[in-house]
Amino acid sequence: MVDTSGHRMPPDDEVPDGFYEMCDDWAERLRDEKLPFTRLALICKEICNTVGRKAATARYGTIDLAEVQPSPPATLDPAALDTFAPELPPMVVARRLLAHLLDGRKTHSQRKIVAKSYYNVWCQNLLDGASLYTMWGVHDLADPDDNSVALYGMLHSRFLTPLQTVPGLAGMVADRNLALFLSPAAGYTRWFNTASENVLAIARHVGPPGLYGHERPERLWHVALTNLESPYHGAREYMLALLKLLVRDETFAQRTVRPEWAHWSWLDRNKFHLLALLLDRYRWEKLRDALPLSEQQLADGLRLSLRYKHLYAGGQTLVRLLYTNQHMADTVYGLVASIILSEPAAIVQTMVKYWFSFFTPKSYRTVYERLALDAILTSFAQRPGPTDGDTLPPYLSSNRYEKLFLLVYLFRQQVQSSGVLQPLLVQLCALAETLQPLAPATLDLLICSLGHYLVACGATGRIDTLQHMVALTRHVQCAMEAPGQMATCRTCVTVCQRLLTHIATTHQEQHRSFPLDAQAHLAKFMSYDMYDRYLLPAGSTPLDYQPTVTALRLFAAFVEQCFEFPATSPYVLQIRADGAVRWIGPLLPATLPLPELGASFRSMVYGLQHLLRSDFDDIRAITLTMLYNRAGAFCYDPRLQSQLATVHSGAAATPDAPDQVRTTVRLLLNVTLARLAAALDDHERDFYASVLAAEEDNPSGQLHRLIERCTEVCFGFAGPAGGSSVLGGDDLLDAHCCLDTVCAFMLRSLSPTTPLADQCIVQTNFRQLDRCLERLLNQSDVWRRTRTVADDAEEAGSSDCLQVSLAKRKIQVALWKTLRALAIFFEQHAIRIMDRQVRSAGEQLDVFRHELASLVAIMVSCCHRGAIEATGLSLSRVVRHAVQLKEQDPTLHRAVKQVYCRWRDYAPASPDDFRENRGLIWMRHCFLRHDTTDLREGSLLRDLLHHKLKLGECALYHERGGQRVTVEVLWLHQLNLIARETALNESILPHLDELLIVALSHIRVTRWCVRNAALQLYASCAQKLTGQGQQQCDPGADWPPAYTAFEEVACKATRTIRYMIRQLDGMLPAPTNGYRRSKRRTQPDHCPTIPFQLLVLQFLSKLEYRGYGQHHHPEPVAPSSTTPCPPHLEMVGKVRAILWQLLGHEHDLVRKLAARCFAQLHDYATELPALLDPLVHELFSTRGSVNFRHGLCRAVLACVQRYVTLCRHVQRDETDRASQRTATLQRVREMVSRHWHHETGGAPFRYRTELLGLLRYLGFARDSPVLEALVLNRTAPNAFGQAVLVMQLNQLYGGAACTVSPAGVVSIDQTVVDTGEPCAQSTALPYEISLEWDRELDALEAAEDD
Repeated sequence: MVDTSGHRMPPDDEVPDGFYEMCDDWAERLRDEKLPFTRLALICKEICNTVGRKAATARYGTIDLAEVQPSPPATLDPAALDTFAPELPPMVVARRLLAHLLDGRKTHSQRKIVAKSYYNVWCQNLLDGASLYTMWGVHDLADPDDNSVALYGMLHSRFLTPLQTVPGLAGMVADRNLALFLSPAAGYTRWFNTASENVLAIARHVGPPGLYGHERPERLWHVALTNLESPYHGAREYMLALLKLLVRDETFAQRTVRPEWAHWSWLDRNKFHLLALLLDRYRWEKLRDALPLSEQQLADGLRLSLRYKHLYAGGQTLVRLLYTNQHMADTVYGLVASIILSEPAAIVQTMVKYWFSFFTPKSYRTVYERLALDAILTSFAQRPGPTDGDTLPPYLSSNRYEKLFLLVYLFRQQVQSSGVLQPLLVQLCALAETLQPLAPATLDLLICSLGHYLVACGATGRIDTLQHMVALTRHVQCAMEAPGQMATCRTCVTVCQRLLTHIATTHQEQHRSFPLDAQAHLAKFMSYDMYDRYLLPAGSTPLDYQPTVTALRLFAAFVEQCFEFPATSPYVLQIRADGAVRWIGPLLPATLPLPELGASFRSMVYGLQHLLRSDFDDIRAITLTMLYNRAGAFCYDPRLQSQLATVHSGAAATPDAPDQVRTTVRLLLNVTLARLAAALDDHERDFYASVLAAEEDNPSGQLHRLIERCTEVCFGFAGPAGGSSVLGGDDLLDAHCCLDTVCAFMLRSLSPTTPLADQCIVQTNFRQLDRCLERLLNQSDVWRRTRTVADDAEEAGSSDCLQVSLAKRKIQVALWKTLRALAIFFEQHAIRIMDRQVRSAGEQLDVFRHELASLVAIMVSCCHRGAIEATGLSLSRVVRHAVQLKEQDPTLHRAVKQVYCRWRDYAPASPDDFRENRGLIWMRHCFLRHDTTDLREGSLLRDLLHHKLKLGECALYHERGGQRVTVEVLWLHQLNLIARETALNESILPHLDELLIVALSHIRVTRWCVRNAALQLYASCAQKLTGQGQQQCDPGADWPPAYTAFEEVACKATRTIRYMIRQLDGMLPAPTNGYRRSKRRTQPDHCPTIPFQLLVLQFLSKLEYRGYGQHHHPEPVAPSSTTPCPPHLEMVGKVRAILWQLLGHEHDLVRKLAARCFAQLHDYATELPALLDPLVHELFSTRGSVNFRHGLCRAVLACVQRYVTLCRHVQRDETDRASQRTATLQRVREMVSRHWHHETGGAPFRYRTELLGLLRYLGFARDSPVLEALVLNRTAPNAFGQAVLVMQLNQLYGGAACTVSPAGVVSIDQTVVDTGEPCAQSTALPYEISLEWDRELDALEAAEDD
């Protein structure tokens, strides 16, 4: 590139006069290096709106620069830009933007925002004569994160638009980004996501043909496929957008995409989405022949999608495209009608939820007519009785008429216009009475239907409104009183609330009139009936939750129609205006005026204050909302709530009320603090006596209730101008001091009495807790008197122990509740301090630090999990708030970090006991989960991973074969909490390889506490790769779906897979020397291997090899070719070899998982069909160990099950057009019939049981000669597994027909054999037989090898 800085052009006359003035303003505002990002983002937005808008770009035109020549790499110091036009304002802005861009404290997302502005400003710099090669990012920056950000800024700004005359610049940008996108070291990183965004931006700039530059499109295709299931947020959407661009190339789609798609299973959700991309681009008639794909196969695939939750979205997308883009509405209607006729009601409801979302009323009408429902329902409505002369089709009458109720509600708009609506509803209600008790789903549909028709037709006279209103309320009451029907009860509330609102609205319309008797019935049901039957105080009888909460919701819905909280009375109920409650007037007797009823009913409503003392949170919350217009409270004391509501509502009505409110609230606070101080003195004198007296005589005087009362008075109601409290800082500080005294006493009560010199900083264990509780009991005069009375009565020792335990339990509960209440107060006060942003008030900042320290002390001093987690929620909210305000007030954030750093290096007394250090671990997590800042400099999480634990070095040490413990137990638990945190997903994914390697290496440690912690960390990390199991309902499936491809994990978590392979290979036995088995190859004897093998195999069993990139290459790469083998192919080959040897493992569960993995890691479309015959031949001809034959038998069964499950509805050739499953099982039966003669001699019962399962699955009859020869007429070396085989044979032959000779031969007594049709397949046992082969079988193996 030629430096043109010496020929700097003067400012362009066309540049607006104000532009340089704006640059001066931006430069001045950017001068501050510690500029908060919110203000920096605002400046960047102004720059992009000014420089980057189209009008400015048109003003620039194109910049005529010399041809780009090789130039020194852009390893420039930001200060170097001073030599290029420093006097021009745009260059100053660019230099200062670059300083922020290179700031290590900025997150990746923040740098992307700054980069767009930086390159927008450089458009003007180039016009002013600046040299292009001096710009940051024009050359390779070595760091992929920097490169991705620089390219993002170029592509998402107006930078490239005026540089169209620069040869090769756009191509250089595309090539550099393509290298990033195709990098094998991408992993799960943010910069790969940015590179994916850049790929899509390049496609917009240069079009799809220039998308992949000089690379073959197959490479982009493969990268997209191996990132489709990425756990990284947004990655799947980017890959689908890229695939949408790739399929536009018809040649590529024909040569690569369609053959690949044709081999995918319908259980792969990507098959649905890729077909949707093809249908969005090409016509169905063209795709149908090219794929090939028939309408019947497509319909079967769409049916299948309704049975698997992970396929719902894909099936919905396909149906929508067929319906709208492809204009195949008739096909969709036919499929919908077919599903309604043949599938269960649950599948139909799933279809309605996902497929009917884009249906129009015309679509509903068409399906309704296809099903001929009008004639069917008319006939049903006109018959004498609900079950007399039943002429309903079987699909409507089966399974207790559930589809009838479903369709009446689904097609409610069409049924509503029917001429037999009234008799139809009468028949439905009569039918429901004959089906009592109704299933919850059916009752739900009936209530919804009645509610809809009452709303739609209740005021038209087409139905008997009162009759159906009575039926509705009767069914609602049945649902309330039937246990386990909370979902139906929620539906009842929604229906009744909608109906009541409709009645109130209808009354305001003069031309419509809802029948008064029906109105009166519903109003009485939702008000007085609910109140009298379910909501009145029940005395000593505990509340029944379901009817109580449902009745309360119904009653609250009625109250909402009658009362309101106006602006002048935000917390006290007031009757609505006359126009809103006019509908109630006609329902009242003439002697009862509406105002009098309102006053009486208002008193009745406030009579429900006793529900504020309920043990159920939602009952308290609903009551509080109904009475005081508040969603939640810190203290639910009815009297306090009434006082505070009256005070604060009076403040809203009186202009000069704030001082009066503050005075009243201060008096309430002072009274509460005085009671709290007195209660604290009582507890200090005699803790047990105070707890006992408060619990029995004065529940509101308990310490935790007084603290909750104090919190409610201080922070329960918003202050003026939306503040958190009406009280001043001094009042709150007095409350803080009082509660801090209580906190200190509580922590002292949990502390040992030994001198501090003999203690660690904190000692938290259950033995110490028990000693503290015992000390508090021994200091109690009441307890000593109780013990004296017990001793005089000479009670039994067991009763004495029970009394001690109960007494300790009372003290413990009081401690935990008090500490939780203290944590909530400290949280609210700390948040108030932060909101006031007291930067200079040192006293307030000290209070903030002290409250943080108190929260930390509570957590690390507790053993009670509930108290720890409740306090942790408070601490988390404080830390999160401080992080959110760190730019406005950095001192608060520094205070948070200071408190954390005091505990970062703390070594507890019991470093291996998780339960005793639960509070310490959760406390650290409360800081780490929020202060991540994208793992940039200064992040607490970065400091932990990179400096404290040195996770990268630990993983590298274990990859090189190291076996010692590198991460201690508590830090493994800490990492597990971090890995489980959803908010940290994007921060943890780049370190997933290292976490998995560390976890796997520590699983092999002999110490149980280390293995347990590592196992939890491994499970949390592995689930991010394999995905969580989804809901499914597919009786025809013999193999569960896998959600992630092996290729993706091998390409993205390469280090983990290679580590697994090395470790598994090292655990394999060395080649045998004669009949004597040697030890394992490289693993020390003291390292447990089986747990490691089981975990790795379980992980691999959740992946499936899909053969990406293999289906469109008919010939494999020659061995002599210089083309490197893709890494995932090399790895899958090694894993298969290891699995083959693990089929002979001595542990039964290892063999089982190895067989499953063996089937999963072969492509079902091409490899499994070719593999079945060699496997069957090997099964019957091998002379290997019994264990190997047992594992191989399982592998054969697994391969067959996976193939027949995944190949459904996928046409392979003409021979398979009828039934893929039947044809496959027939072929394998023929294979067994050809090869079973090779197996001779005896066999253990366990192996014969496995053979029986295989033969029965393949469809061999129970009198088949193959089954008799392989299972029955064979000897056994011992009796292991005999009971299991006899059990399964008796199940097969339908009775106790089996007898076993001493030699192991099974004979069948034909006189007791069940002559009925045998079941097609033996059902699985409800338990797992975990017997292992005896070590003495080695001698038998040697004899068989002879």
